[in-house]
Amino acid sequence: MTGSRRWPATSNAASTETTRAGSDLISHHTLFRIDSSDFEQEVNQLRTYQGQSDVFVINDKGTILAPTFGGGANSLVTELLGEAAIISSDFGGNPPYQKMKEVARICYKHWLKQSNVLFIIGGKANNTDIYETFRAMGDALREHFSTSGPSPLYVVVGRGGPNLVRGMSALAETCDALGLPYRFFGFDSSISAVVSYAKKIDAWMKAGGREAIAVRMGLGSPLSVAGPSKVGIMRRVGIEGFLTISASTRSPMLRAPRTGSACLISSEANRGR
Repeated sequence: MTGSRRWPATSNAASTETTRAGSDLISHHTLFRIDSSDFEQEVNQLRTYQGQSDVFVINDKGTILAPTFGGGANSLVTELLGEAAIISSDFGGNPPYQKMKEVARICYKHWLKQSNVLFIIGGKANNTDIYETFRAMGDALREHFSTSGPSPLYVVVGRGGPNLVRGMSALAETCDALGLPYRFFGFDSSISAVVSYAKKIDAWMKAGGREAIAVRMGLGSPLSVAGPSKVGIMRRVGIEGFLTISASTRSPMLRAPRTGSACLISSEANRGR
């Protein structure tokens, strides 16, 4: 399968949901099937009494990996991300640490290398422990970088619920340790606005941001990311702040897209910028 949309894999043979993703109208019939991808099969094996693990591949050539929490959030995020989305998912229901870590590990193994944005998104949870889920996802990210090598990535989060600040702080510590830029939004930011920001980050990454992050992580040459053509591309996609190169050090300085939504935590703020 190349760059295609797929029917969802699910154990529920009861209902039909219709969702518009991008410009296509897709009917998601909840039927058993035998052509699930390896990724879907791995995640589906984790179904337990606690925590959702519903997932299917939207576009295997996408660039935004969006682990999503909540069915309503999943429908909206899938619709707004369109072809940029790699998967459609619902990992809500207060998953325990070990299950969430394993789900994240599988997601990273299959999709992180091609992803520009790790986009963790959901509404304001009632009973899901945000600290446990974010700690699990952060620990899985550390282990993935350790075993599979680092990958240029921008982390965007939109979430609310119990232990939110503690959870975001834990994930921010992981991103700082791995050298990844990030921006986190709380429950007072609309999901649609945060999705829009994630899409701007994806465009920024495609226009030179990914190479800039790679340089900052020690994975590339600073001279390969500063050309005027890339600056022009960044301006054309409407990025307010973009990559610049310090004349004295030739090291990249990241200026990611800005947003009007209230941001709780960002890598720029933590570095005093």
